[in-house]
Amino acid sequence: MTGQLNKKKITFFLPRLHNNLRPIIDTLIELNFEVTVLALREGRIENHSKINYVKLKKMTMLKKKYFDTENISKIELPSVTQVYRYLKDNKPDYMIIRNDFTLSYIPVLILGIFHQSEILLYNQYPINNPSLFQFMYNQFFYKILRIRTISPVLNRTPIVQREFSSESSEQYRLRLINDLNYDKSKKASVWVPFASSIKPSYLLDNLDVIKIVTVGKFQKRKNLDKVILLLENFAKSKEIAIELTVVGELVDSEKNYLSYIKMLKYNLTNYINVNILFNLSHTEVTKIYEQSNIFILLSEREVASVSQVEAFLSGCSTIIFFENGNLDFLPINPLFQITNSLQDINKSLDMILNVPWIRSNVLSYSSVYNELCCGINGVNRILKLF
Repeated sequence: MTGQLNKKKITFFLPRLHNNLRPIIDTLIELNFEVTVLALREGRIENHSKINYVKLKKMTMLKKKYFDTENISKIELPSVTQVYRYLKDNKPDYMIIRNDFTLSYIPVLILGIFHQSEILLYNQYPINNPSLFQFMYNQFFYKILRIRTISPVLNRTPIVQREFSSESSEQYRLRLINDLNYDKSKKASVWVPFASSIKPSYLLDNLDVIKIVTVGKFQKRKNLDKVILLLENFAKSKEIAIELTVVGELVDSEKNYLSYIKMLKYNLTNYINVNILFNLSHTEVTKIYEQSNIFILLSEREVASVSQVEAFLSGCSTIIFFENGNLDFLPINPLFQITNSLQDINKSLDMILNVPWIRSNVLSYSSVYNELCCGINGVNRILKLF
């Protein structure tokens, strides 16, 4: 299948060119596809210089002044004329269109159908347990237009309810294989895991200082301040040294929150040292994962985060807040914990720190995900749908 498809043209439409889809795009380029990305926003941090990137103009008919922020307005539409000319001149064979509950994708979808490209819709809503509206939404595109939806969010296993059980790396392999086969009867929507390929570090960990990393925009819902305060209390109660790295993306509207985070930093005890970094490249963030012991993501309303997958593949033990939608990839093991509440972090940290701290224990699981879901394996799963 791949041999028949490569050398052909594939176009992505994204409201914002984000790292979530970079592994898929990069792997398609490695497979000799001619890849183009149409986007309203390029993104502030990521280096997209190696991508054939077309920044779309916005429709002027709405008579509204737009600001170059990260968020896309629900009524922000790309220039129909520009998209039409692109499709007419380039005639892509395949299109992957990011569709969410904004309207930006609609003109691109209509024009893509008109130009007879084969299309997949990409969103980040659960495949297995969607809302009734999302189910009908997916069914409409598949039944009427014969267009499938793909998503990195499976939400099949009630993993939060099983947080005290465990599975070996081989059991994890079998579960993941089962998950990858699960959607055969779900013809309208298909699970496509994050295809991130990260080279992990095989060095033994040093417990003299516990290195922890958390990642997220400087927004209140990311709970970065609560991570800092909770870890300070934990370090003080256990009399251990923690070095926390906060990697954030600075949003203009949240500069006051960043100021608050910085204020917390200068009022901490000697048990914890906090490094605040923002607007780092993907390569720089990956290096931080490789040098860390634990990854924590306690944000609320987190539909699907690629950072937790990349930290997992890098060899970090992982603590994630249960509201996170993308939990199914995570092994059920004391090295990986789902917290039901912010107060459960101490218990999760205790369980992780009581496991012999050898990174290879984590890598025995991450190597399974890497083998089954990452790079070419992950992308081939998409190509089979065309």
